[in-house]
Amino acid sequence: MERERIAIGDTETIYRQLYPGLVRLAFLLTGSTDEAHDVTHDVFVRVAGRLETLDDPDRYLRVSLVNAVRSAHRHRAVAERHGRAAPEDSLADLELIEFRDALQLLPERQRIAIVLRYQYGESDEEIAGALGCRRSTVRSLVKRGLQQLREALS
Repeated sequence: MERERIAIGDTETIYRQLYPGLVRLAFLLTGSTDEAHDVTHDVFVRVAGRLETLDDPDRYLRVSLVNAVRSAHRHRAVAERHGRAAPEDSLADLELIEFRDALQLLPERQRIAIVLRYQYGESDEEIAGALGCRRSTVRSLVKRGLQQLREALS
């Protein structure tokens, strides 16, 4: 799947073009609509000053978002260890909820690899760069993750 490259332009245009897709990515990685919007907004705020100068703002923001989600998961794990509960999500689409729940059963690296591969069509090399691993590891993560998704959804 070939992605259309976003042209370098003003920050507002880039924000309008990329925000919806990044929220979808964040939702698939977090399982929470509210958290998806929060983390996406935070990523845009952090990079807003340099956004117009990036060669590939879409890719840069996507990698930044993956890293922000990973950080949020670590934060949530610490909060849960100390007895603080995570907020509930309010979604209406049952099929999407089922898929989200199945994705949440996967280990974080498998979930990220699958979402980047099938939602964004990224190559093994691009995913490996985002996860800090080898391409062969990406192939293994995707294969095992798909197998677990099939089991969870059947």
